[in-house]
Amino acid sequence: MIVASPAPALAQESEDGGGFIENFLESKLSGAGREVTVTGFEGALSSRATMEELVIADEDGPWLILRGAVLDWSRAALLRGRIDIKELTADEILLPRLPKSEGDKATVKDSEAKPFSLPDLPVSIEIGKISTEKLELGEALIGQDAVLTIDGAVRLAGGEGGVDLTATRTDAEGNFKLAAGYSNETEILSLYLAMTEGQGGIAASLLTLPGAPSLDLSVIGEGPLSRFGADLRLATDGVQRVAGRVTLAEPEGDPGTNAFTLAVAGDLRPLMEDRFRPFFGERTSVSAKGTRYSDGALDLEDLQVAADALNLTGTLELSPSGLPERFSLDGRLDGPVVLPVPGPAARVDGVDLVARFDEDEGDSWSAQAVLDGFSRDGLSIARADLAGSGTIRPENPASVTADVVFKAEGLDHNDPALAQAMGRGAEGSAAVTWEQGGQATLRNLLLTAGNIRVMADATLNELADGLPVEGQARLSVGDLSRLGSLAGRDLGGSAEARVSGRYGLLDGIFDVTLDAATQDLAAGIPQLDPLLAGRGTVGLSAARGPEGTTLRDLDVQTDAVTLAANASLSASTGGGKVRGEIHDLSLVDPNLSGPATVTADAAWEADGNLRLERFTILGAGAEIDGTGTIKPDDPDLPVDADLSFAVADLSAFSGLAGQTLAGTLKGTASLAGAVNADLEVAADLTGTGVATGIAEADKLIDGQVAASVRGSRKEGVIRVDALQADTPQLTVHADPAGNGGLNVAARLSDLALLVPNFAGPVTLDGQVRPRGANWGLDLDLVAPGGTTATVRGTLAQDASTADLTLSGGLPLGLANAFIAPQSIDGQLRFDLALDGPLDLASLSGRVSASGGRVAIPSASLAIEDLGGTVDLSNSTAQINVAGALGAGRVAVRGPVNLTAPFNGDLTVTLDGAELRDPTLYQTTLDGQVTMSGPLTGGASIGGRIDVGRTEVMVPSSGSGAGGPIPDIVHIGASSAVQGTRVKAGLIKTSSEGGSSGPGYPLDLVISAPSQIFVRGRGLEAELGGRMRLRGTTSDIVPEGQFDLIRGRLDIMTQRFDLDEGRVSLQGALEPYILFVVDTQRGDTDFEIRVEGRARQPEITFNSSPELPEDEVLAQLLFGEKIDSLSAFQAVQLAAAASELAGGGEGFFGNLRRNIGLDQLDVTTGADGGAQVAAGKYISDNLYSEVVVNSEGQTEIHLNLDVTRSLSVTGSVDDQGDTGIGFFFQRDY
Repeated sequence: MIVASPAPALAQESEDGGGFIENFLESKLSGAGREVTVTGFEGALSSRATMEELVIADEDGPWLILRGAVLDWSRAALLRGRIDIKELTADEILLPRLPKSEGDKATVKDSEAKPFSLPDLPVSIEIGKISTEKLELGEALIGQDAVLTIDGAVRLAGGEGGVDLTATRTDAEGNFKLAAGYSNETEILSLYLAMTEGQGGIAASLLTLPGAPSLDLSVIGEGPLSRFGADLRLATDGVQRVAGRVTLAEPEGDPGTNAFTLAVAGDLRPLMEDRFRPFFGERTSVSAKGTRYSDGALDLEDLQVAADALNLTGTLELSPSGLPERFSLDGRLDGPVVLPVPGPAARVDGVDLVARFDEDEGDSWSAQAVLDGFSRDGLSIARADLAGSGTIRPENPASVTADVVFKAEGLDHNDPALAQAMGRGAEGSAAVTWEQGGQATLRNLLLTAGNIRVMADATLNELADGLPVEGQARLSVGDLSRLGSLAGRDLGGSAEARVSGRYGLLDGIFDVTLDAATQDLAAGIPQLDPLLAGRGTVGLSAARGPEGTTLRDLDVQTDAVTLAANASLSASTGGGKVRGEIHDLSLVDPNLSGPATVTADAAWEADGNLRLERFTILGAGAEIDGTGTIKPDDPDLPVDADLSFAVADLSAFSGLAGQTLAGTLKGTASLAGAVNADLEVAADLTGTGVATGIAEADKLIDGQVAASVRGSRKEGVIRVDALQADTPQLTVHADPAGNGGLNVAARLSDLALLVPNFAGPVTLDGQVRPRGANWGLDLDLVAPGGTTATVRGTLAQDASTADLTLSGGLPLGLANAFIAPQSIDGQLRFDLALDGPLDLASLSGRVSASGGRVAIPSASLAIEDLGGTVDLSNSTAQINVAGALGAGRVAVRGPVNLTAPFNGDLTVTLDGAELRDPTLYQTTLDGQVTMSGPLTGGASIGGRIDVGRTEVMVPSSGSGAGGPIPDIVHIGASSAVQGTRVKAGLIKTSSEGGSSGPGYPLDLVISAPSQIFVRGRGLEAELGGRMRLRGTTSDIVPEGQFDLIRGRLDIMTQRFDLDEGRVSLQGALEPYILFVVDTQRGDTDFEIRVEGRARQPEITFNSSPELPEDEVLAQLLFGEKIDSLSAFQAVQLAAAASELAGGGEGFFGNLRRNIGLDQLDVTTGADGGAQVAAGKYISDNLYSEVVVNSEGQTEIHLNLDVTRSLSVTGSVDDQGDTGIGFFFQRDY
């Protein structure tokens, strides 16, 4: 019993299906892009088979589900050549869509062509019952979801055939019924076809009928073929649109001959789009009358097609051979009208058609068609003519000849590129011949359009042979530049190609040869065009048959390139070889030289793998080699490849890199896995004597480099499994830390290599670990100067987001190497968090600085004791930074948004801030300046600056015996020397040449009521006033100026009171001074004018009547003409000229400065005696002056500025005399 027990189970497995049969069916029915699942299959070897469920799916899911299927059939009937099915039913059929098409995807099997053959059909078919209670069709299949029931039967046997099929929608109004039958014995044909649908039904939607109306279609007829008639009716929305009748009749005494009539008419406009309705008009009709004879001859006595725009009439008689014995066709289309064709509107102005043939008048036939005014989708044709003529012999033997000519004029297109390519006209001609039992031949085909010319000769062979075409063709393009706009490239040159061979239209078997020649071909690609210049040739010979496809030879030659290839491919095996050479790489890139070659040998394996047996690229002293396999038929592209490369001298690539390269490199790489799925990668590289031409990088490389990396991509996640990179100065190492993590360590031997004055190593240590879909980071950095940093948290694997904390400190001096000649010192601390995308808006925390110092030598500016904080949160930085500027302070406070355009609201506060230029000025500033708006450009700058005591020195020229230092031209200066000169400000960079970047609107008030002193070159003046800066930072518009309060000009022993004076700002806010003295000597008026930039003003002497300047100076100083001066006076005159030209302030100027007075002067009193005046500001608006004469008498003067316009003066002397005065002054 134990031994026998498996037998029933095996029998049941064989009889009723079960797992074995289901698995067998699934494996046989499934394939690439198709998965079949069978459930509950029983009765595989019985006459009644059932299946619980059948599911067929593709990569988008199930597209067919069949449930509760039953097949009740006769197996014995198959032995008699019959298919006898009693029942073919299903409880439910779900068809949501058609399967996903593979489209034009090519596979290895496509390399083999299958000879053409006609299918064999069984002798008879009978299906007693076809039904399903639910057929569910998806919107993707028929435009809307639909549920139907199906019931019917089919019979085709014993000279009789019949079909009875009913389909009813259960989810909407709709019914379809087909009942048809025919018996050879009785010759009775019955036909009942009826379809009704409610509005928005399947047929109306698929036919895109306007408004998707309800439909009612019927075709009903019954009777013997000798007198059969059927009526056709079509109605929409309950209104009849089309009606007609078809009749068949067999004349008495002429069995096998059938007379037929057709008459259909109606108003088709409701069934058409609005644009087509003028073509049809109110009534469209089709009628035909004719006879089909028992020997196969046909006589179409009358054919008429009529619509509002179309009228077509004709007759046709065909011989038993199927060729015409006579025909007559006349047609006219009146426009303008839109043709009823899908797609963009096709408009015509008119068409005329005439065709004639009558064998009683000879064997010649003729036809002509004329098209006027055609336009569609941008294309327009003014006129097109098509004419044909030839001979027709219906028998003994049957033959046809045709000579066809066409011509199109006034071609145009709204795409200028296409219009240029096709030209203004096109024409062509061809000759066709056919003879019964022979071939169809095409001779002298000629097509021309623009400068494109096509010529061909061909023959078409028998259908049984797959309709093969044999022949040759020639294509020539005289000027490819006319196709450039169409191709989107700057094409050029000419090309001509000849192809000959055989191609099977039905089986795809071919054997072709191609020969092409080019002259000065250009593709508009700078790197490719030099390789195509001159004469080029292309030769190709290929064939495809049942055994596969063979590329016998491919040969490409130009003056610069050679390419040769051959290959073969079948479903089981294949292979090929390719060799190419560029004779001179400088044609591709002038920075390269020498030849380059590519060699590849590949083989196609039976399992679908393409094996690359050898792949080598040689050129410019470099070599790349590779071997491996790839499976193109698999969407994942499985790959297993090894690559190696070697560069003997990197200097060959210096021009290409734009850097001075040196050294050698070599390395290897391997790929294992799939290009579009999981993949493992390994790579190794070594270099000797390597230099990049980048100073900082070369310091790190130090001539030697070695690197190794191991990585993978699994389930779309890229991982670095191991990394090692070494140079004499830098080491980077990463090795597995378990659970997919990495231990990371990096060390730079000496930071001074990159940042001078910061000697010592830099180290980075920590771990990187996967945390879910992120990387977990735990890193610590230590560097010289107290630099430390820690990074903790997570980083997305695609580096798109992070959740990190960053803390540490660093010396601000690290920036000095990058901001020279400016410098900064101090310590910076940071404690930050980065939560979100990797941008500034995701930062929060605090950055603080202390003990800082910023030096800007070019502005003689140094900010001491610099410190403060920057607090980051909610995409905003709150700035609070201050420092000492001389004896005062400067502070910057306010928020800045951390997203573009970085809107800010900053306030700069000046509190006794001292500014000085040792050669030009010294001042103190108080006030506030605001900057509000986008800091990247457009922020408004405004506020008020109060200027305290200010000394403006008109400098001496500094000229000695040698004069000023001329411009020095440095020849052959090294990069180090040039860098030093740039940092010293001796060479202007491009960024310094004028204004650059966006402008910032200005509205800034500068106020200085008094105490602006201008001294030097004999000048001693005090000014005051108010100025407003408007415009923008790139175009400053000053308003206002500082005007003269008091002052004088000393020239030797002569003193002149200033009559006019002012200081304004011009250009880059440099002081511009103007002082004027008007005086008189005798009958001559003199003017002394000091004007120009404060650094280098010009002094001019004028007189009326006009005198030379030296004469003016002599008369002013000595009251004598220049030719009357003594030698001593001439020396004095020269000394005065030197002081005026910038020789210095003189003795009293130096004394005044040393004892701290605002004014010190020796003058002549009213009595002609000498007197000394010393003055100083007691406060901002109170000035005191003491005058002592040669008699020792003293007088004190006080000057009080009450307002800008009102001053009060008072005086008292040692004799008790006093005085007071009020002065009101207004400038207009």
